[in-house]
Amino acid sequence: MKEQTKPCWHKQTLFAAVASLVFMFATNSLAVAQDPNFKAGDRVEANISNYSTSTDWRKATIVEVMMWQGKISGIYVKTDDGRQVTLGEKDVRPLDVRPLKEDGKKVEGNDQTKPARTAQDGECGVGTRVQGEFGAGAIGTIKEIGTEAPHVGWYLITFDWSPSGEWYYPKIVEIKIVGTNTRCGLGGVKTPEPGPCPMNQPSGKVTNTAKASAQLFKRVIYEWHAAKINPESISAPQQVGLTFLKFEMGAPYRNTLTSSRFGDKRLHDGAPVNVMIYPIKTTELQCNLHGASVTRSVSERAGDCFKSRSGEWVCPLRTTKFVSRD
Repeated sequence: MKEQTKPCWHKQTLFAAVASLVFMFATNSLAVAQDPNFKAGDRVEANISNYSTSTDWRKATIVEVMMWQGKISGIYVKTDDGRQVTLGEKDVRPLDVRPLKEDGKKVEGNDQTKPARTAQDGECGVGTRVQGEFGAGAIGTIKEIGTEAPHVGWYLITFDWSPSGEWYYPKIVEIKIVGTNTRCGLGGVKTPEPGPCPMNQPSGKVTNTAKASAQLFKRVIYEWHAAKINPESISAPQQVGLTFLKFEMGAPYRNTLTSSRFGDKRLHDGAPVNVMIYPIKTTELQCNLHGASVTRSVSERAGDCFKSRSGEWVCPLRTTKFVSRD
């Protein structure tokens, strides 16, 4: 008797299922290749830490997404503070602009369409709860506002993981009041009114025979700033403007010697004996031209003007306070 052939429908079903899975995988792979998660111009957060045991997330903009065989091989980004680096996909994440609530959860809805504003004087004071680029969405408390170098305008912010606090500079790290889109500006510093930065130069000429005067000393101070000008440099200014918002001269005195059991001592250690010393206090608006942009700073300075050993007028001043900088 001839043996009956067994049906093979189960083999056909298995083959169809495998073919369907292969097609779905190929379709998904093609979709990823044609539509990557990121594209040039996207606003993201980038982890620029050089260490695998820590992270340093910064706001950035994607410059280029590099592909290889349908997959992202690298993402070239530029951070908001000017760093340019190529990262792997795991070190780039979409930027979530929604502010945090006090419990650490994101405010419902996307706050990106609402205009951000800079806090008014006193809003970011000691005790204010703030959020920012501190890592892992941390919320901290302002403990201190820096008034002395090197932390003028900085915020000392405490966290659960850092009770003693960490210093943050708001020009580099974005700091916002919790639950709002309000940025903290330079701590304790009033934001200057926007406007053109004048490229002024005090008039006059500095010579060894010039008589002491406020105008002469203004020119000496300007020439000290202008000595930094270097058109060939990428970091030095191409032009410097200096406006004296305040200029005070104290009573002059002669740099005489005083005797003591430790020997003779000059009233002013940095100046030659018997020259006249002219105490100076200034508030200066300095404008530095870098390419097509101008940086503006206001600082308070103090020191003395006198003739050096070579007979040249000098005014070595020290900065006592940074009023504003942008």
